[in-house]
Parts: sequence; C-alpha cells; structure tokens
Amino acid sequence: MSLEVQVTFKASDHHESWDVIGELLQQGSVGAKLQDAFDVFGPEAADHLEQFLEEFPAMLLQASFYERSGDQVNLGFEWPAGELELPKVVEELLRCCAVESLRFSSWDLSGDR
Repeated sequence: MSLEVQVTFKASDHHESWDVIGELLQQGSVGAKLQDAFDVFGPEAADHLEQFLEEFPAMLLQASFYERSGDQVNLGFEWPAGELELPKVVEELLRCCAVESLRFSSWDLSGDR
C-alpha cells in the first residue's frame, strides 16, 4: 500500500525559490539542481537534504503536485506505507527552511483516510 501525502506550510521567505524547488520536485530532479535551489536556506538545509538523499530513495522526493498561493505552499507525494521515519526527516528538512504551520495529511490510494 502507498499513501498520497500532502505537505502544507507557510513559507515565511524565498517564495520564488519554492517555485523553483516545486518545479524540480515535480520533474523528479533531485540532483545538483535541487541541492543548488536549497542553498538559499543555508548550510543546515543543505545538510538535511543530503542526509535525506543518503537515507531514502531519491524517487520519494518526486512530487505529484506543487501549488503556491502567496506564502502558502502545498506539495504532494506518493510514499510507501511503513516508512515511519520519512515524514520526520522531511519535517526536519523543511524546518531548516523557515517554514511555519507545517502540516502533513495522508490518504491511502484506495481512498480511505
């Protein structure tokens, strides 16, 4: 079973950088371009991104959707069930990027919540 996960947060700064990151995540581009895009958030964010890429398959960062309205950002991912550390690692990464009001919502792909 896999889950559709929506990550929602308020970006307090660097809104255009989130647009670039969202586009890269939708394209499945998790290499140097993504790492360069995260540089705007400083070395701690870069370290957390590198840690993520070492611990998890890069395909887990491929976003199914990205939306931004003002400072509100929504990202969607498809993640396998049972990856209990995955949301924690993503949360740690995003907290380094000056986000507020971070929320995770998930649905199994059969439509159950």
